Amino acid sequence: MRKIHDCTQFGKKVKLRLLEIDMTNKELAKEIGMADSTVCDVIFGRNNRRKTQRTIARVLGMDEDDI
Repeated sequence: MRKIHDCTQFGKKVKLRLLEIDMTNKELAKEIGMADSTVCDVIFGRNNRRKTQRTIARVLGMDEDDI
């Protein structure tokens, strides 16, 4: 059985921002030059690297405080 993971607080903000600007995870991944699995890992808390989070926040026009 597959384990269901909840989004992190930052992940929820990323998903909301993606909806606001009509962008997919895959498009975001391409924009930042990372695999779409990396974006998913950040959203679900499997990747907590601040550098990656800052890059995503910057590309999405999010405030540094959202991290």
